[in-house]
Amino acid sequence: MRPAPTRTVEAAHFRRVLGHFPTGVAVITAIDAAGCPVGMAVGSFTSVSLDPPLVGFLPDRSSTSFPRIRTAASFCVNVLAAGQRELCQRFASRGGDKFAGLDWAPAPSGAPRLAGVAAWIDCDLVSVSEAGDHYFVLGRVRTLDAHAEAAPLVFHRGGYGGVEPLPPPTPPFPPDLASWIERVAGGPPGRVRRLDRWRSNHLLDVDTPGGTRRLVVKAPRVPMAVQSRSRALSSYGTHRESVVLTALAGSGIAVPAAHGYSAEHGTLLLEWMPGRTALPDDPAGRAALLRGYGRQLAALHALDTERFAEVAALDAAAGSGPTEPGPLGAVLADYDRRPGPGDPLVDLARWWLTRHPSPGGERCLLHGDAGSGQFLVEDGRITALLDWELSHLGHPMSDLGYTRFREGLYPSGAFEALVSEYSAASGRPVDRPAIDYFTVVAGLVMLAGVSADVRRPRAHHPEALQRFWWDAVARVAICQVLGESLGHPPLGPAAETGGGDMEALAGLLPARLELSAAGTEVPGGAEHTLLLARALERAVSLGGSGSGSPDAEADTAELIGRHLPDARRRQDEVCRLVREHAAERLDELVGYFGRRAVGRLAALAPLAGTDTWDGGPAPAERQLGPVLPELCP
Repeated sequence: MRPAPTRTVEAAHFRRVLGHFPTGVAVITAIDAAGCPVGMAVGSFTSVSLDPPLVGFLPDRSSTSFPRIRTAASFCVNVLAAGQRELCQRFASRGGDKFAGLDWAPAPSGAPRLAGVAAWIDCDLVSVSEAGDHYFVLGRVRTLDAHAEAAPLVFHRGGYGGVEPLPPPTPPFPPDLASWIERVAGGPPGRVRRLDRWRSNHLLDVDTPGGTRRLVVKAPRVPMAVQSRSRALSSYGTHRESVVLTALAGSGIAVPAAHGYSAEHGTLLLEWMPGRTALPDDPAGRAALLRGYGRQLAALHALDTERFAEVAALDAAAGSGPTEPGPLGAVLADYDRRPGPGDPLVDLARWWLTRHPSPGGERCLLHGDAGSGQFLVEDGRITALLDWELSHLGHPMSDLGYTRFREGLYPSGAFEALVSEYSAASGRPVDRPAIDYFTVVAGLVMLAGVSADVRRPRAHHPEALQRFWWDAVARVAICQVLGESLGHPPLGPAAETGGGDMEALAGLLPARLELSAAGTEVPGGAEHTLLLARALERAVSLGGSGSGSPDAEADTAELIGRHLPDARRRQDEVCRLVREHAAERLDELVGYFGRRAVGRLAALAPLAGTDTWDGGPAPAERQLGPVLPELCP
């Protein structure tokens, strides 16, 4: 009797995660009841017991070869060598005589032993039991042998490869940075592990006279030479985070201790904190953690601002002010310096913010890029608030606005619980217009911040595909808030208007394939290239692959009152319309940008799968329409 399933795991996500586990490839062979050889390829062979010597494998219940193997009293496991990929494909296919022209000899049991394999294990069949949509086959080893020099064939993340000896480890830090770490940490770096997301962060163990310390080395987002050319990157980065964390020491806010900052390398040395950023699957557990985060924000906002004088000085140097709060001013300064056409939605959002003055009055220290994914969780509690690079002094509703925006990227389904808990803990009423204002600010920081990379993407950039997804979410979020302010109904599902400007994204596909063909590793590997191809396929299925699709052109022609065949001229005309007539045509503009934004989000939905990291949330299944949670009046 099979147990009833307790919950469903999305099949594609299950395969994606399990694909990170490399497996060997084996061909199971036997002589069937009719005396004919039979075989099947498996990636699920495993050792089970040493005494007695037992092994096992798990064939799919839909296999057409296993019923014939099941009739045999014995079988042979043939562990394929690195050069036997074609042999694997032969035995993985359905139908045909898989042994035609094949060199093999009988093992002691009589089961076929294939020539050239890395190892073979001859077994008696002990039992077959059900295991979900597979069987588990247990075999007792009769005899076995291996080719000492043969490397095995390995299957990993959808591709085949071999196993080569690892080269001597390359120190991850330049000598002068390693010396600085040793001096600050009190001992030389020992075991080092890369914390892979998009930047070069490392977890390391340091042996000190007092014992082993576990620390995190947080690197800047970009090389220091590049950072110096950007007002946003030079003003909001690891240096700011080091200042904020130092000021928060002893405050009662759960943060990692900052042990030092290297101005030469832009590197921050932090205490390691336990936990993961992924939230639990059950809604009640998520709500409990978001309420805990609301209490942390309330406590943070209650701290005396006098202790953050150095943060205030950084804000002043960065140009943060009432009309462009926090990092927005620096991001827009970088945006305005870039050559090329402007983005009319950026122009509209900037105009909207000028007509909705920044909330004044209270000032407090803000988490900055607040929300889901910005705190660590272990055993149902928050162990630390992370990522203080955008922290600044400002209005308390800013953190709630940024949190609402991040719900569009990493939905928790518990935003309302956070807001209610924050209001109760802080004694501060929820200011809906202020949250709307700062949600647009957060979306504009994202949209303007990634615009250059979306317009001219680079295949080798570690965030190239993620930035297209962030851009799509930011567009829908901004349009949603602007529409809500006008009393519009929520954004509807995507019409068949294609994905908006997809030419730049389409150019990434051959660029990534060319790099891969040349032997250069691309960010995310073949898995992310496949997600890119699926996004382009969706764009075509929705009615067009670019802004020149008939529906998109007709929509723009209706807005500007004439047909322009050139895409650049159409965009310039929409920008002019925003600059000169935003007030009187705001309803039309918000509807126009909203339709395009939802179509773009629908097309790029597969790219949500690129925005993942170890210990982080899985890609969310979402309805393609509004991305922001409702905010009750």
